[in-house]
Amino acid sequence: MKKISLIAVSIVTAATLLTGCASSTGGSADGAKASSGDINVGFLAGLTGWLGPFTKENINSLLLAKEEINEAGGILDGKKINTIDVDTASTVEGAIKGYQKLVNADKAVVAIGPETESMLALLKEAPKSEVPIMSAFAGSTELDEVGGNYAFRTAASDSTIGEVRAKVLIESGVKEIAIMVGNYEGAQSDVHRFKETYEKLGGKILEEVTFNPGQNTYNGELKKIAKANPKLVYYSGGIDTAPSIFKAAKQRGYAWEWYITPDVAVQEFIDVIGKDVAEGIKTIIAMEDENNQAFKRFNENYEARFKAKPSGGYYNANTYDLLIASALAMQAAGEASGSGINEKIREVTNPPGKQVTTFEEGLKELKAGNDIDYQGASGPIDFDEHGNVISTNALMEVVDGQWKQVEFFTADYIKED
Repeated sequence: MKKISLIAVSIVTAATLLTGCASSTGGSADGAKASSGDINVGFLAGLTGWLGPFTKENINSLLLAKEEINEAGGILDGKKINTIDVDTASTVEGAIKGYQKLVNADKAVVAIGPETESMLALLKEAPKSEVPIMSAFAGSTELDEVGGNYAFRTAASDSTIGEVRAKVLIESGVKEIAIMVGNYEGAQSDVHRFKETYEKLGGKILEEVTFNPGQNTYNGELKKIAKANPKLVYYSGGIDTAPSIFKAAKQRGYAWEWYITPDVAVQEFIDVIGKDVAEGIKTIIAMEDENNQAFKRFNENYEARFKAKPSGGYYNANTYDLLIASALAMQAAGEASGSGINEKIREVTNPPGKQVTTFEEGLKELKAGNDIDYQGASGPIDFDEHGNVISTNALMEVVDGQWKQVEFFTADYIKED
């Protein structure tokens, strides 16, 4: 999916909440190091609210990583990982309060899970607290050049995925489209690089309509789109709004094709609007390489552990990789701390070094004094200076009520002529 995102709260609100939480606990830096027992790792995400359908499987993925680490003997001569789930209620305010709980009360060494706006709200606090924030979801272009110091993500930037979407449409002969975009940062970010690349490649935007989440009706916006008579409409918005728009379009007889933001590319969306309405809807989403042996092993272990296959597009492998990489970074640093993770995360995930695909392999090499390059279930995790990675992607389409992969694109696709 892209990057799951919410409507941002103001900087003033964020600063007030952060200050209040820190002062009430006697300072936030105390959370940087874990106790002499288990190492606490936080999962900071919306377990309730609109993010809830996505995060249930992420919790499983984190649990799978934790169990693999602990079964391999843990890190730092036997320290075990303990995961703590903190519900943000799918709000930025909840993420800020939850982060302070993890830092001050739980003494967590890292907070895995924040979506786009929560990452942005916590960017300044994370270095002060020395507890990294790591996201498998956040793809906003606003994070392209501001992370890298206590802020990392295994979700590809909207900049990269936007280029892929634009190129795919142009190459498939779609030279004119209309856009429906939500009036909030996550949706706007999703559209920005796509539009820029699409028009640069010769595409034309016939109409762009902005809508506000929570409207009683979207008929006015749909009428504007219809007047432009597009063959295809690109929808960038949340799953909370999408059902109303897509059902209304169907009822009014609008027969254009749809491309949608990955935020909506989940089975729940199809179930709500019905497979007849959903049939043929497409998206381009960051997707793991099915030929990647680490990804195959992750899928097999997940299914064996939870008696169900992990859903594509939920960033399960990305979440799993963040905990494995964090544990390896702490082992390399020689201490269970957020500062150790921040210092060593690139050393254990980027070349040079011996490529490893499991925690156990990485632990063995580190104990032998060797450098490692962790190749994750989600693919290579080569963090750049701003904490970003490049992902592989897939074209998905709803076929008979299910999301089906139509085409796969390597990380080099946007570099090809």
